[in-house]
Amino acid sequence: MHTWQTLRTPLGVTLISIALVTLWRLLVLATSPMGLYGDEAQYWTWAQQLDWGYYSKPPLIAWQIWLTTAFCGDTPSCVRLASPFLHATTAGLLALIASRLFSPRAGLYAALVYLLMPGVSLSSVVATTDAPMLLFWTLALYAFIRALDSTHIGWWLAAGAAAGLGMLSKYNAVFFAVSAFLFLLLSPAHRPILRQPGPWLAAGTGALVYLPNLLWNWAHDFPSYRHTGEISGVGDGLTLSLDGLGKFFIDQLGVFGPIAFPLLLLLLLQPRLLRSTKGWQLAWAMTLPWLLVVIAISSQWRTHANWSAPAYIGGALLVGAWLAMVPRRWLFAALLASHLLLATGIYHYDRITNTLGIELTSRSDPFKQVRNWESFGKALRDELDRHPTRALVTDDRMFTAQILYQLRERPHEVVRWNAEGRHHDYYTMTTSMEGREGDDLFLLLPAPSHGRARLMAPYFDHLERIAEIRVPIHTDLGRDYDLWLARGFRGY
Repeated sequence: MHTWQTLRTPLGVTLISIALVTLWRLLVLATSPMGLYGDEAQYWTWAQQLDWGYYSKPPLIAWQIWLTTAFCGDTPSCVRLASPFLHATTAGLLALIASRLFSPRAGLYAALVYLLMPGVSLSSVVATTDAPMLLFWTLALYAFIRALDSTHIGWWLAAGAAAGLGMLSKYNAVFFAVSAFLFLLLSPAHRPILRQPGPWLAAGTGALVYLPNLLWNWAHDFPSYRHTGEISGVGDGLTLSLDGLGKFFIDQLGVFGPIAFPLLLLLLLQPRLLRSTKGWQLAWAMTLPWLLVVIAISSQWRTHANWSAPAYIGGALLVGAWLAMVPRRWLFAALLASHLLLATGIYHYDRITNTLGIELTSRSDPFKQVRNWESFGKALRDELDRHPTRALVTDDRMFTAQILYQLRERPHEVVRWNAEGRHHDYYTMTTSMEGREGDDLFLLLPAPSHGRARLMAPYFDHLERIAEIRVPIHTDLGRDYDLWLARGFRGY
């Protein structure tokens, strides 16, 4: 009887909900026919050579994939295996945080808002840098809250270590320190803490944990930082982009939720909440600063929908705590229903469209990028088996990653074309045509390939198309490539 009563408490319902949703996601992973996205395939190639950094990201995603694939193999489901567990742990930590700051019911609501957030539903079945970053951001927040309520220096050290691990996951985790400092600075009750050693020990610990990636960047001419600056448009001048701004707000309806995101914006504009309790102030500080940064970037430059992800740890706290406080249970039910509906659409899209008799096309299939890669890989392996000693040259980052992944069981040398001599990506950093003068090589180019082949022809004595690889995806879409024999490489 005691166990049953415990399960009916907000904590019990939270744990059961997290377990059931995580089991659902594991079943989706185990049964999905989808291949890897290009970024996932790239992360897998990183995991074959562990390091303290890579061209575009810090190292933790590669370590994560190395660990899961060592456990169960290199299948897509194993590459992605850590994601549902990372998000489940983050939801559990949010429940603890919201229970401490607000109430046990707020803990349940915040955990479910996060766990079923559309962006998290998608991120839970792919391998992304967001999953570990969000976990360590939340862990740092929990330790920070405990440090505020304790005289034990260990909580400050734990907060710093977690924030440092967040930085080893994704660079925007640095904004945790900005948000925490902003909270201490703007809260009169907590401002004196800035004169104590705790926050500065936390900052030093975080910097020390992150230091190996900084040193790796230093040794490689800071490729990760330059890449981050390039994709964010830093240094390109100020030009107002209403299209970019509008796209950002539309994207967030699909990331945080069609009900949750407008509600969050309304809560952020309530000054009375900011002036009330520590919980509201801290959740506000963890949400608004980074959200404003991404809004500013989107008004000047293109942004990816998931760039806002760190703001939604605080966002889930704000929305969950408010919903637990007001008597509008129907609103929380509607929010969860919309999130569950979107998750069902993401996880069972093929079954739903098949049941409804909808024929998938290039326009109606959001998952076309990950279909039929295994068939393509088999066709390519059959061609390469006839000429096993020649290196294969590709001219696209995503495609290079996919080819390396598809050739994982029968490795074949793959080289990234780089006539410009500039490091564009991980593969131009780690592969080279140097010393191959006079060699015969294979070129794998997207069809129709004659235009691209003409541009590459001056670098060889002779080019000859020797095979066509055509793999259908839908009636109006295929994965079509040409294999060329390139004789006598002349050098760049």
